[in-house]
Amino acid sequence: MIEFIKKIPGLRSRIGRRFILYILLFSSVITFMGTGWQLYLDYDRDLKAIHTSFKQVESSYLGSITESLWVTDDEHLRIQLEGILRLPDMQLIEVRKGAELLQVVGTPQSESIIEQTIPLVYDYNGRDVNLGELHVVASLKGVYGRIFDRVLVILIIQTIKTFLVSLFIFIIFYQLVGKYIIYMASFVESLRFESMDQPLHLDGKPKKKKPDELDQLATSFNRMQENLARDIIRRETAEKELRESENKFRVLYDNSPDMYVSVSPDDASIMLCNKTLLKETGYSKEEIIGSPIFKMYHDDCMGEVKKTFQQFVETGVIQDKELILKRKDGTKIDVNLNVNAVKNEEGKILYSISSWRDITESKLAQEKIVKYQEHLETLVKEQTKELEEKVMELERMNDLFVGREFRIKELRDRVEGLEGRKD
Repeated sequence: MIEFIKKIPGLRSRIGRRFILYILLFSSVITFMGTGWQLYLDYDRDLKAIHTSFKQVESSYLGSITESLWVTDDEHLRIQLEGILRLPDMQLIEVRKGAELLQVVGTPQSESIIEQTIPLVYDYNGRDVNLGELHVVASLKGVYGRIFDRVLVILIIQTIKTFLVSLFIFIIFYQLVGKYIIYMASFVESLRFESMDQPLHLDGKPKKKKPDELDQLATSFNRMQENLARDIIRRETAEKELRESENKFRVLYDNSPDMYVSVSPDDASIMLCNKTLLKETGYSKEEIIGSPIFKMYHDDCMGEVKKTFQQFVETGVIQDKELILKRKDGTKIDVNLNVNAVKNEEGKILYSISSWRDITESKLAQEKIVKYQEHLETLVKEQTKELEEKVMELERMNDLFVGREFRIKELRDRVEGLEGRKD
C-alpha cells in the first residue's frame, strides 16, 4: 500500500504533500465533528431508551408487583422483578419497605447509574395502602460500551473513507491542474533570453472550445513573455543610448573650457571634477576628490568663499561670483563662479553643479584698459592745461593788441584835432 502511494504522481512535490495534508486535516476535523455529533445522538437515544424502560416498568409491571406483594406471593414477585431486570441496561431491582429490603434481583453498582424509585400503593376497598417502594437502577456501562464500539467502527470507516476521498481528490487535482503547474514551473526555470520566442504550450491537455483557467494562464504568460522580451530589447537599446549619451557628456564635460566640480552641501567635500580643472590647477584627481572645496581657493578671498558656500546651502544658486582659485604651485586664477543645485524629490540638495570660468586674461585686459584710460586721462589733463595756458597767452596778447589799437586811434584823433585848429 505504501509503495503504491509513493508511486502516485505529484505526491513527491511539496505542494502536493501540503495539499493532501490539508485535505486530510480538514476531512479529519469534519469526521471528528460528525462522529462526535453522531455519538451524542446515540448517547441521547440510549438515555431515552432507559427512561422509556422506567415508564414501561411503571405502566406494565407496577400493578402485578403490587398485587403479588399484597398477597405475599414472593415467587411470583421475584419472577416479575427478573422480567424487569431483563430490560435493556437494567442493573438492580429492589422492593423495600422503609429500611427493610423485601426482595432484590441484580448486582449493586455505585457508579455510572440512573435510578428511579416508584412508590407501591395498593387500592384496598377505595383506600390506598402503602406497601413499600420499587427501586429500579439502570447501568450506563452498557451505553458507554456501545458508544465505544461505535467510536472504533465509525473512526475506522471514516478514516478509510477520508483517506480514499482525499487521495481521489488529489489525483483528480493533479491530473487537471497539478502536472501542468509543474510543467510551467520547469518551463519558466529553463527560460532564457535567447529562447524568449518559444511560447508555452500545455502538451497533452485536452482542447476545449472554451479555454479554462490554465489556458488563460498560459496565454497570459506568453503575452507577458512577449512584452518582457520587448521591454528587455527597449531597455538594452535605452541603456546603449544612455551609455553613448554619457560618453558624449563625459567628453564634453572633461573637455569643456570651463572647470566643473560637484560639491556636497553637507561637508563641502568635492565629489566630482572634470579634466579641465585638473589641467588648470595642476592637481591630480586623487588629490581633489574628497577634499574640501575651500582647498581650491586662495586665502585672499577665503572669507567671501565661505559666505558664498553658505548662500549655496541656503538657496542652491550662485551667479557670476568673482573669486580667486589657487593652483598647486600657489599661483592665482581669477574665476567667475556659477552654481546650480541637484535636488531630490523632497527638495533636499544632493550636490552642486559648479563651473569656474577663467577670467584671468579678461581681468588683465581690464586692468590694461583701466591703466590706458588713466593714461589717456593724464594726457587729456596735460593737453588741457597746455591749451589753457596758450589760451591765457592769447588772451593776454589780445589784450595788448586791442590796447595798442585804442592808443593809435586816440593819437589819430589828437592829430586830426590839432590840424583842425591850425586851419
